[in-house]
Amino acid sequence: MILGVLASAWARPWPLFDDPSRWEPLTVRETEVGPVSIATQRIEDQDCVQGVLVTEVPMRWLDDVVADTSGDDGWRSTEIVETRMLHLSDNRMDFYQVMDVPDWTLLADRWWLLTAWTEHAEANTRRLRWQRVEDPAAYATVRAEVATRFPGVVEMPVNWGEWVFVDEGAVRRTTYRVCTDLGGSLPRWIQRIALRRSLPDNLVDLVREARRRASGAMASPP
Repeated sequence: MILGVLASAWARPWPLFDDPSRWEPLTVRETEVGPVSIATQRIEDQDCVQGVLVTEVPMRWLDDVVADTSGDDGWRSTEIVETRMLHLSDNRMDFYQVMDVPDWTLLADRWWLLTAWTEHAEANTRRLRWQRVEDPAAYATVRAEVATRFPGVVEMPVNWGEWVFVDEGAVRRTTYRVCTDLGGSLPRWIQRIALRRSLPDNLVDLVREARRRASGAMASPP
């Protein structure tokens, strides 16, 4: 299973993420943690978005937050009702999460089963990449359990992306990129609007929580 997952991950066109000529700027959204520059591109017929902001938060705390897959701590804008770690090693983790979708949307809850890994290709750059575990035989028991315990839940058929942190001295350039499809019967044009509107929330959640953890560490006695 591991070899199949990694082979699929390497098959993703990751270099397209790093090609600035492919990203079409959309807007700059002002947020409580600073301006977020939003851009979009299509890869493999999927809508992909990118958000970039600059923050003073040390790299250590940004890393700490994105590696945190717990769903019950209340710092995310989305409501994660269940998280389970399936595999954890020095640079890779497999996990699933179930997201509660508000009833007023008339949409089913969503869930995803992901494999994520870290890359430190350059001294001042850190990446956390993830993608859906696509092999239906992988974690088959887990998939069956989720379907039984959350009737009607929809697994997102496309979910891959990355966090990139670049240390630029006094600040960190923080980038979030994701290609996704919510699945179900939701029209693509509605998904596209929702994805672009919700993108800044991921960056705001990250920086806000990283600041809180950094402040807590400084306030704690040695």
